[in-house]
Amino acid sequence: MLDVLTVTLNPAIDQTVNINDFKIDNVNRVEKLQNSAAGKGVNVASYLASSNLKVGATGFLGSKNCEIFEEFFKKQNIENRFIYLDTQTRVNVKIVDSKNKTVTDVNQMGFEIDEENLIKLEKKLFSKKEASWYVFSGSLPKGIDNNIYEKWIKKAHDLGVKVAFDASGEALIYGIKAKPELIKPNNHELSQLLSKNISCDIKEILPIAKDLINDGIETVCVSMGEKGSLIVNKKEAFHAVALKAEVNTTVGAGDALLSGLVYSKINKLSLEESIKLASTYSLNALKTIGAYLSSKEELKKLSNDLDIMPISLD
Repeated sequence: MLDVLTVTLNPAIDQTVNINDFKIDNVNRVEKLQNSAAGKGVNVASYLASSNLKVGATGFLGSKNCEIFEEFFKKQNIENRFIYLDTQTRVNVKIVDSKNKTVTDVNQMGFEIDEENLIKLEKKLFSKKEASWYVFSGSLPKGIDNNIYEKWIKKAHDLGVKVAFDASGEALIYGIKAKPELIKPNNHELSQLLSKNISCDIKEILPIAKDLINDGIETVCVSMGEKGSLIVNKKEAFHAVALKAEVNTTVGAGDALLSGLVYSKINKLSLEESIKLASTYSLNALKTIGAYLSSKEELKKLSNDLDIMPISLD
């Protein structure tokens, strides 16, 4: 049995284009271009496989440009359990401007999923317990109801599988009703959840996280960009912030954070150790193009750049 099975319903090929001093409505020259297999669950699978866990990844892939994913899964030692569709996986363009420290995303919609293929995936997930943890993350393609994650989290729990969940919008609103063990929203997603603007102020976010815990979610980690992350359970809370960070890209930083949290759960780390490890993974993602972990020595250096502070729940 796997340690973790990630589910990516709407994967993508990330085409990262480096343009120094990107100008709108002008001619721009590409300095570097890189194509990467991507999608939130694909990224999480890669980070966890790099952490020496037994990991599989499933969802839907287009058969007409699947080679980049197959090579990636083989390289990262990820068990490929994807269902192939007779189409292409979408390509998302990310324009990275190192001079102005910006990332501009141009994302395609992805493919539409019919009932037949959705049933195939559900059989893969719920005919038996496939892993200790399932990770449901990312956007929903056309043809899938917004409440699908809620249904699937309940089905996973019926099998005795623990769930980490990371989504936005309506999918998040429905999904948390099923009480996943771990969620990782950012402040913008909390704003969607509560239909009001939520800032990156711990005094504002902490009561919201506590309410989610009281509603039955075991661990809540809220990512707040440059202001770090807040992790909360019933007994304690910690705020992690980077004293310094090398930022080459923000792509995958949230997925890396989630990966560290799942790894920590599986290895029964303390809450403080969990947020330190997860934040280290996230710092690694900020400086690395593609969902790859650096060496243990490099990760150790990154962890030394973190300040972990206990936060009172009172």
